[in-house]
Amino acid sequence: MALFIVAKELEGESQDYKDCIYRYNKDLRNLIFYCYNHCTSYVMNNLYPFGMACVYDQFLYLQKRRFKKMNTKALHFIISFDSMNYESDLDNNTLVSIMQMLNRFCFEEYQHILFLHTDKPSHHHIHYIVNPVNINNLHICRWSFWSVAYSFAEVLGDLYDMPLIPVTYQDERGSIVKGTETGSMAYQQKFIQRYNLKEG
Repeated sequence: MALFIVAKELEGESQDYKDCIYRYNKDLRNLIFYCYNHCTSYVMNNLYPFGMACVYDQFLYLQKRRFKKMNTKALHFIISFDSMNYESDLDNNTLVSIMQMLNRFCFEEYQHILFLHTDKPSHHHIHYIVNPVNINNLHICRWSFWSVAYSFAEVLGDLYDMPLIPVTYQDERGSIVKGTETGSMAYQQKFIQRYNLKEG
């Protein structure tokens, strides 16, 4: 079971989607270099692999070609694996393979880079960073929580027989809400409340 998370820049009490925005160039730079400095492996698409400073410059170059102001410099998603329990059998080669398949089949018309972090033994995870500017027409990516979750789930389910659980979820008002990971019972309580079911 993999967990799908929309990364939040601010880890405070606020649960608003606006917290997930990398507004300034320095935010993008910090994100890329943080992910790179803690990774054991990375893959990229539609980018020249000449180092992270070059990746950062390529993101900015495409964004400057738009001329219009952008709300965010990056989309940031995390796919987390319970490496102590449910995915304890996943070795590094399989994780790299998952990363390569996500790189190949998701966000094909956008610059993106994926980083594998194995520094936390309890949950190895992949950071998926996307430049929101389309490389072909310079339009901004109009993503939805469920469309991204579905595209990731399709790769994990079809190729690795692994379910994906949306830990960060979209509530009834369309806001992105971050919750807590609860293993195999992730969001049981949320669904019980939403459908007015009684625990039994």
